[in-house]
Amino acid sequence: MNKYFFEHWNVLNAQTHDSLELDITLCSEFMPFMRDHFFAGKCLIPGAVLADMMLEGCSMLDPEEDIFPLNLKNLDIRRAVHVFEKERYTIRVNVRKIENNDSGRHYACEIRGALRNSKGEVKRKNVVICSAEFALGLDSKQGKEIVPPKEQHRYDMTKAKLYEYFINTHGPLFQTLNGKLLLSPAKDQVESQFQIGDREQSFSEIKNLPFILSPLGFDSILQTAVTFSMLNVPGQQDYFYTKLPVQVRNFRMDKPFEGDASYRCRAKVVEHNDDTMTLEANLHLNNGDFVGSIGELILKKAPFERYSRSGTESIIEKYREKSGPAAAA
Repeated sequence: MNKYFFEHWNVLNAQTHDSLELDITLCSEFMPFMRDHFFAGKCLIPGAVLADMMLEGCSMLDPEEDIFPLNLKNLDIRRAVHVFEKERYTIRVNVRKIENNDSGRHYACEIRGALRNSKGEVKRKNVVICSAEFALGLDSKQGKEIVPPKEQHRYDMTKAKLYEYFINTHGPLFQTLNGKLLLSPAKDQVESQFQIGDREQSFSEIKNLPFILSPLGFDSILQTAVTFSMLNVPGQQDYFYTKLPVQVRNFRMDKPFEGDASYRCRAKVVEHNDDTMTLEANLHLNNGDFVGSIGELILKKAPFERYSRSGTESIIEKYREKSGPAAAA
């Protein structure tokens, strides 16, 4: 049996001591997770899944070397990958080692595929979908801590309501956030809670295939950011469009996500305007242990779904606990 998830559906085209090229075929018939991440009638492959594909390619070059601690130094998602139900869609992953004076082993990665219109017709072949740079096997070093405000408002939306209102593209396999939020009075910080559980064991028709980083762990941070972008609306306009993650800088994890662990993700606004939102984020276990950080997480306006500021504010206020602000953890 191959070691990691996507190795079961890849074809290795070429490999040298410092580079490789492989094709990965995606299809909801044998990857049921795709049915739970849908938009406009098609599966939208999560950026967190694309990151794990590239990370698997890095591990194939150095299978005996340590992966953690790791730093996703840069993830640039240039285009979305949409796949029709039961369609077989192949993308190409390229990985090469690069020189760097910092600790660890460094890799530059790229995913390419066909550019298609809404009907699935190919307009251009072999375009860049996303790129990334990883540093693996680093010296252990804690990232920057975000200091919580002295007071925070506590909300309990329940999981069902959070996904109904804010992240309605995510089916049960991706619903990791529990609906409990802490929001600063200035709405410049938010904290979410999530647990991966055993969901990733059902991502494939072959049960219990492991990932390296965990798409659900990474995606839970991205879900927090998308929710936050709807709670912190810039300017004075009442109507706004949702924002989606497009870039990640310096996502550092000292160890893999654990399915049975409970996590808290805290995000803080660095900059926000009508088109772009930039955040930094921390990741802790529920016992307070620091496990990861993101130096910069950038979201861009996606002109697909429009929301009302007043409507969103009235929804979130329905679930605000009335016992007064919560003290900082």
